[in-house]
Amino acid sequence: MMVRSQKEWNTWYIHPIHLFSIIIIVSIIFLTLVVLYSGQGNAATIVVDAGGGGGGGGSDYTSIQEAIDHAEPGDEILVKEGVYNESITIDKTLNLTGKGPRETIIDAGESNAIVITAPSVNLTGFKIVGSLESHDGIRAESNFNRITDVATFDNRRIFLNRSAFNILQNITSSNNTQSAIYLIHSDFNTIINASMTGSENGINCYESDHNTISLSNLSGNNNGITLKASSFNKIKGCMVLNNTHAGITIKDASRYNDISGSVISGNHDGIILGQRETGIIFSESNSIENVTISENERYGVHIQYANKVTINKATITGNTQGIYDEGIGWYCEIHTSNLFGNSMAAVNTSISYFAPPRHFFSPFFLNPP
Repeated sequence: MMVRSQKEWNTWYIHPIHLFSIIIIVSIIFLTLVVLYSGQGNAATIVVDAGGGGGGGGSDYTSIQEAIDHAEPGDEILVKEGVYNESITIDKTLNLTGKGPRETIIDAGESNAIVITAPSVNLTGFKIVGSLESHDGIRAESNFNRITDVATFDNRRIFLNRSAFNILQNITSSNNTQSAIYLIHSDFNTIINASMTGSENGINCYESDHNTISLSNLSGNNNGITLKASSFNKIKGCMVLNNTHAGITIKDASRYNDISGSVISGNHDGIILGQRETGIIFSESNSIENVTISENERYGVHIQYANKVTINKATITGNTQGIYDEGIGWYCEIHTSNLFGNSMAAVNTSISYFAPPRHFFSPFFLNPP
């Protein structure tokens, strides 16, 4: 009988937790594909026209919800230009396509505009408006959806509630007294090429992990991007400008988040790491790399209740204070970064800013001539 060596067992061994995670992910993908492709061989195209319908004028219905109710999973619903005064629920895997944010408008009045409960929904080409009361423009409660070319206005946020593996692309939103895009318990989502202005929060993540925000413009809000109790998120290639409180805030036990390739400028504070609301909860192992942090009214980077902060290849210039560390956390690293033109380059309220092991610095430049 052959006996395997310890080395062979180590090669083939998979930790039960990792194995369970793999099984769950594969199962979700498999079930989603089954739902997505079942019945697509007989997929129909349904046309909705606010100005005609009932089989006349080349359209099938005048109401989007009526078209959804009569559709089969996998069907495509084409919505012509016009104003649709209704609130809709998408409870089937469908493609819902408008003519574009300028042409196809959903006015939900005092209700949520679009609620997505089915997986793998493709939604594109709509403008969403309503009363000035706070309601959801789009509320997703399912996974693997794709939302593109959508504009929301006047307290019509996009809300992902326990919703994963979604893509939000080419999204425009303004004038929200709450968050323009809000993720709660929602993981592995991608937000790309979004423009959020005039809102309390451009993008707000609460207990949401492994999300990516890229190539987006978060400007003229109270807060540009807020991560609260959220970890392993990436902010890449974003313009975070002229927000009245902070460009980016990472707080309340948020860990292993990365900010890279972005410009954070003209805010009150550029980046706040470890802000706390109640109790003492440290954020840790967050990193800032290849960013320009400039012309912020107060701090370029404000380090509060944060441990293991890494700042690498950053240009921090024209702020009142380049980096302000309250000295509460420990082990902040700054590598090959350039701090110049700030009223004060680096300020720390602990006994010694440069003393290890609290802080470690490899080559960087403070206010060079």
